[in-house]
Amino acid sequence: MDPTREETYTFLDGLIGEMAALFPDPYFHIGGDEVDDTQWKHSASIQAFAREHSSPTATICRPTSTVAWKSW
Repeated sequence: MDPTREETYTFLDGLIGEMAALFPDPYFHIGGDEVDDTQWKHSASIQAFAREHSSPTATICRPTSTVAWKSW
């Protein structure tokens, strides 16, 4: 998923909204702890996005959105 595209957040907001309605628990684990971030590390646009948002290389988090990515 490309965090530089607004369409990514629109899609994920809809998907997670639907899943949360089906499984109304207080927590919803979407994984991500086993993500291979090789593609992000080699993407100039994603690395620029990370720098613009004061994130270290390959660590991208969008706290103002329902969705946040973070590579640990």
